Amino acid sequence: MSVHRFPRLSKAAAEALKFLREKSERNAFSVNAELQTVLEEAEVPLPLYLEALEVVKAETRIAIHFHPERLTNAGNSVIEGLLKEGRCLTQFETGISSGSPTGFAGGVRDEWERKFFGGRYHQLDARFSERPKYGALMLACYPDGPAPRFGSSYLILRPEVNKRSTYTFGGNQDDLAWKHTGSWSHLDAVFLPVLEQLKEEGSVLGSQEMSAEAFLDLLKQGSVRPLANHKLSNALDSYVEAQIHGPVTLREDVEKLVVDRSFYGTALEGVLDKLAVEYDIELDWYDGYAAKVGELPAEFRGYTIDRLVDRIAPDGKLTAAKIGTASNSFHERPDLWSEWGDGGEGLTYFRRVWHALVYHGQAG
Repeated sequence: MSVHRFPRLSKAAAEALKFLREKSERNAFSVNAELQTVLEEAEVPLPLYLEALEVVKAETRIAIHFHPERLTNAGNSVIEGLLKEGRCLTQFETGISSGSPTGFAGGVRDEWERKFFGGRYHQLDARFSERPKYGALMLACYPDGPAPRFGSSYLILRPEVNKRSTYTFGGNQDDLAWKHTGSWSHLDAVFLPVLEQLKEEGSVLGSQEMSAEAFLDLLKQGSVRPLANHKLSNALDSYVEAQIHGPVTLREDVEKLVVDRSFYGTALEGVLDKLAVEYDIELDWYDGYAAKVGELPAEFRGYTIDRLVDRIAPDGKLTAAKIGTASNSFHERPDLWSEWGDGGEGLTYFRRVWHALVYHGQAG
């Protein structure tokens, strides 16, 4: 098989991309058979799916979510790090994560990547900076982006990045993630579980109470145009992960920065403006998630969060900016937050508060 060699890819990144592309090609026959069965059961004509897929490949972008205000292990905010470095760093470099905080040699995430990428990044002794960056496909263009659980703000990448990325419905940590993984040339393995979830639950990627035909019609409208109603997705658990192989630089790979409006007027705004000018990136704002404290549950997915929410938002309104300020305070003065534990345990509480806000909040 001839593989396009991207000139900017390290040997490890090129081999990891090749590994997953070949695996998706080997799975193509069985995936296509299952996909046709799902389409037939949903009474969706194959041409409609193919038309929607064509629009996706022509227009869809990858977005990288992040919390711009959070502090890295260097003591700077994420957005300050982006301004200084001019590139997206891996969590192995920053020491922080909006998912599993185990980005270090021998950590759980390290082992996920070893298994998922067939050991290619490990066998070739790739530097941490060479590891993949993670984003999500913007299949439905909600203002809060395709995977808000991983951050209140996001970078939209140029379409050229799509071809050197691989894609998984959900995260790559699952033992059977490879069954839901495809390349830009073979996206059927990704759309199969998308349509299956739509069939089983009636919702997917933030789209609620929608048939498979209606969802495909939505994709045909074009994924780079915002949805007419401008509602937030509340899509906490449903997303298509993109594993981006090779560097992601602001100057060459990013076309837009979209930020939660709760940061407007804060000290962060000046850094955001400076970054947009420095790297010639369009800066846009959206009405981010907000919720009245009394409207949030006392517990969320196994964690009691009501007392923490009260502490974060004493004025009764929870926003991304307030969660960020409190999380940074925990990072710098954990003794002031000892009620919620220390280290990873404490940070998990803050993640759960953000997740609860995404799940229950509305545009503020």
